[in-house]
Amino acid sequence: MNYYVTLIIIKESFMKQFVAYLNLFRYWQWLKNIIIFIPLFLTDITNTKLIIDHLGLFILFSLFVSSTYILNDIKDHEEDRQHQQKNKRPIASGEVSINESIFLFVFIFLATIYLTYYFYGIELLKLFLYYLILTILYSYKLKYINFLDGFVVSLLYINRLFLGSVLSEITLTYQLVLYIFFLSMFIFYLKKNSILNIGNYTNKLKEKISLQNFKIEISLVINVLLIILNIVLAWWILGYIDSSTDYLFGFLFFILHIVVLRDLISMSNQGLLEDISRTVFQIKNLKIKIFFVFTLFVLFYYV
Repeated sequence: MNYYVTLIIIKESFMKQFVAYLNLFRYWQWLKNIIIFIPLFLTDITNTKLIIDHLGLFILFSLFVSSTYILNDIKDHEEDRQHQQKNKRPIASGEVSINESIFLFVFIFLATIYLTYYFYGIELLKLFLYYLILTILYSYKLKYINFLDGFVVSLLYINRLFLGSVLSEITLTYQLVLYIFFLSMFIFYLKKNSILNIGNYTNKLKEKISLQNFKIEISLVINVLLIILNIVLAWWILGYIDSSTDYLFGFLFFILHIVVLRDLISMSNQGLLEDISRTVFQIKNLKIKIFFVFTLFVLFYYV
């Protein structure tokens, strides 16, 4: 009897630690790296080798990004302990020790760097390192500078897009690059707006801004970005229209795109977008709408 009890205790302890490591990796944030696949849809999506190459790059880059999250959590663990939500992070809560975190960071970082160079070459490795440099600059300095923080985060998303384009060997259109850039900035400020609306901000954020003025500024930025996104998307759609079918799918894609963005603004004002990656997984209606936006995009591009 004691033997089985011991096994159960060991199993529960192992699972608890395993979940802590998964949370340390912020696996739900891997959703952002799907951007790597966008260039694949703009080229030969029937090419099996290219699909496998993209999947491999997605996994390596996601692990690489996870290592930067670990580094950030190591740096901010004392501040995170004072935060309403971040105090539940594995390092801040004590579920994973600093020494374990440092080991995981070094191991994953070096492994992904080596494997990327071995399988994909120096060009893609350079983009990994550009991402790392921007992340370090953001974590240690730039995230405390209003509006420059959103610009840098948007560059990180463009970096993901370039990873896919270099692998696919295609040239990206200005419209696509601009759209991803402004969409990333739009989502960044929705997240910040959400945090301000629920009062879930750090002391550093509270000290550096006048909250009421900043809320007004954020709201203005979000609405301006919404207009820019619609203009860029309309520019992109009109450039591809060749038939009445294109008009139909393009129009439906544009309208549903606006509906989803409006939903996101509403959710942000309710304080529901502090972590948009988890929100997408949790809210059924949002998942359905995003699925239809993607479906209409594919139909518009390929039909």
